[in-house]
Amino acid sequence: MASSKVWRNVAAGLLGLACCMAAQAQIQLPSENPFRVAPQAAPTAPQPVLRSAPEVVDTTAMPRDNAPASVAAPAASPAPAPVFEPATAPAPAPLQPAAQAPRALPESVTDVGPLVESVETAVEASGAVAVVGPGDTLSVSVLGQPELDARLTIDAEGRITVPFLGELDVSGLAPTEVGRRVAEGLRKGGYLQDPKVAVDVLRVRSRVASILGEVNRPGRYAIEGRLTLLELLAMAGGVREGASDTAVLIRPGIDPFTQQRVELFVGNRQLPARQIQNVVLQAGDVVFLAQAPRFYVHGEVSRSGSFPVEPDLTVMRAIAIAGGMTQRASDGRISINRKGPDGAIVKIKAKLDDAVLPGDVVFVDERFF
Repeated sequence: MASSKVWRNVAAGLLGLACCMAAQAQIQLPSENPFRVAPQAAPTAPQPVLRSAPEVVDTTAMPRDNAPASVAAPAASPAPAPVFEPATAPAPAPLQPAAQAPRALPESVTDVGPLVESVETAVEASGAVAVVGPGDTLSVSVLGQPELDARLTIDAEGRITVPFLGELDVSGLAPTEVGRRVAEGLRKGGYLQDPKVAVDVLRVRSRVASILGEVNRPGRYAIEGRLTLLELLAMAGGVREGASDTAVLIRPGIDPFTQQRVELFVGNRQLPARQIQNVVLQAGDVVFLAQAPRFYVHGEVSRSGSFPVEPDLTVMRAIAIAGGMTQRASDGRISINRKGPDGAIVKIKAKLDDAVLPGDVVFVDERFF
């Protein structure tokens, strides 16, 4: 009786153990809590938007009290290919060139009538020699034919002598037009089928301007393209000390007996507010720069000599330019020697506020005691 009761207890325990093992085999608890909230990632820079099919979550299938057995998700239909859309940003404004004001003549240029007009027929935009004339030396080169290369000088009648072609009239033509004429002559003469001819100007003598007077390098200078008066002064090495602020431009007329003579203001050392007259030069122009008008101081002054005349010059300023009076000078014994209308020298007793004219000689006498 007692043994049968023991065996029943053992059988009940074994049965309970078997039921527990069967339950563990059928029920698998999820390794992670499906309701756990994932930590939020740190904010990052905006990324391109990825559009895909929306994900549908069935909340009814989520476990409530007891976690149900895991069920394999049904095969989903293939999602459409993702479309990348970059983050929209305002389109950059197109680059626009900086606005440029219309080019105008500088304030230092004064209109002096027809002298400031450019010679359009003789000036190219590139600044090179526009036309050739008598006295110019040309270099003629034929591509691939070095035996035809030549160095030619235009004679007084405006002609050159080209090998195989003879004389050609080229006066007043551009270098490129001279090359075309030479190439045409070689082609028509049967010497070359398609000649390529280049013409360079080695020396310009047909278009020159001359400058004389108080400059460091007076002489004749070629006008290669566009040449202004100030550029000519720079080519001549600048003006000498004591040169006048006014230059004389002599321009030949239609015949040898007529010419234009114009005074141009080219320096502002004495009159800084006055505008400089920078004109465009033409072939044959002659520029003369004289010495500035001078006055003279001697006697009881620190530095006797001649000096350029300044605007509104007085006796006091003249003595100051000469270094001032010495200790023996008398400001009451000052005289001016001036040439009169008849050419005679007139001695004038001067005061400190009297005007000094070009050519005047100021004398400062010594005092008695």
